[in-house]
Amino acid sequence: MNKDFHSDFSISSVNHAVLSFQRGEYKNLIRQPRIKENNSKAKEFVTAKKSVDDNGNITSIDFDIKFEDFRKRSNKSPEDILKFAGYDIKDWQVSNITNNDWSVTNKDGDKYWNHQVKLSAKPRNKSGLSIDEIIYLFNKNIEPVHIRQESQPSFKTNLVIPLVDLHFSEMTYEEYLPYLKGIKQIVVKGYKTIVIEQLGDLFDSDKINSEETVKGTQLEDGNMPQAVEDASKFIFDLIQFSIKHSTNFAMKYVGGNHDFDESYMFQWAIKQRFP
Repeated sequence: MNKDFHSDFSISSVNHAVLSFQRGEYKNLIRQPRIKENNSKAKEFVTAKKSVDDNGNITSIDFDIKFEDFRKRSNKSPEDILKFAGYDIKDWQVSNITNNDWSVTNKDGDKYWNHQVKLSAKPRNKSGLSIDEIIYLFNKNIEPVHIRQESQPSFKTNLVIPLVDLHFSEMTYEEYLPYLKGIKQIVVKGYKTIVIEQLGDLFDSDKINSEETVKGTQLEDGNMPQAVEDASKFIFDLIQFSIKHSTNFAMKYVGGNHDFDESYMFQWAIKQRFP
């Protein structure tokens, strides 16, 4: 051994090292095997609702999958979920996917992840063509149509302010303040008519005491009472400023998939404040 490793170990030193190893004195120098995370508490729930045509053929399947108490965020893909539910991905294609992750911490301080996935699956086209290929076949012979504009829009007298997906709670008044100042710089020029359009999801949640969408999809924790206060400061300030710098003012709104009821009540409050 001395010759092979160019060393000079004595027999007594080797014997001493062997005895020390047997007594466990070198255990801290030995690479320990990685312990696989214990996911014994993890639970998986899958529900599927099928839609069929008049001939009894399945036209689509709506899945609702929940993974609870996982140590890490789920990394399952929609295709993995199809396989998990027993469907061959060669025969089915996935659409309308909604993913949500949220964490919980138990009394011992351990963090666990819950994961919810909602998706729809439809039978693949019998022709074997992909969606992109079908779109190409429809569009390949289309010739562009050029429309000549006869008159200029009256942008000097009318101003439309679209407010889309502000998601207060996920976002704050302070984060939107620079944008509010930018809008005011346009409004201050003065317009005959100003219209503010609130086009859905002013709020991130449709409820005050919990974070969830209209359909009940769970969202990450937020502060909805603070969100209402932030939205009020932003919208009320913009309305007052627009009224001051216009002859005619109007506000329109559309409820969103996150906040349909919440937005309705907020618009009602606006009508009371600005009759």
